[in-house]
Amino acid sequence: MNGAKSAVNFLDLTIELIIGFIMLFILVKILGKKIINQITPFTFISAIVLGELLGNALYDEKIGIKYIVFSMILWAVMLLFFEILSQKFLKIRLISEGKPSVLIKNGIINREQLRKNRMNLNQLQSLLRQSETFSIREVAYCYLESNGAISILKKSQKHNFLNDE
Repeated sequence: MNGAKSAVNFLDLTIELIIGFIMLFILVKILGKKIINQITPFTFISAIVLGELLGNALYDEKIGIKYIVFSMILWAVMLLFFEILSQKFLKIRLISEGKPSVLIKNGIINREQLRKNRMNLNQLQSLLRQSETFSIREVAYCYLESNGAISILKKSQKHNFLNDE
């Protein structure tokens, strides 16, 4: 009797996993590549919650397939609604995505922005090196984007020669 019940549990789990996988795949396609490509704090949290919904539903024997599908669709609808609102209203977009911070302006480090973003000079230098910029002197502007990446505008060669002399 236990063997038959165990086989049914494995079959149920297999069906739920397949449906969950298909649902996640469809939701990522519907929600767009942004959820993967540009991880903002909002998309990061959304992805975690979506995974948790699926994970918790899969391993709770009381929750069936229809609850998995319903919870994932409801979460996707809420994400789409919020995405539409954030595209239409700048204030909502600023809250959900944030805005870039100017870490270096006209070659001068903005220590206040470093502090606000809880960064120190070593972390800034590390990010610059990862972007193949090995000296702060090379940088005219450096922005910390809302997804944690940095964008750099290097000084022109002519400008660098004038500053080095």
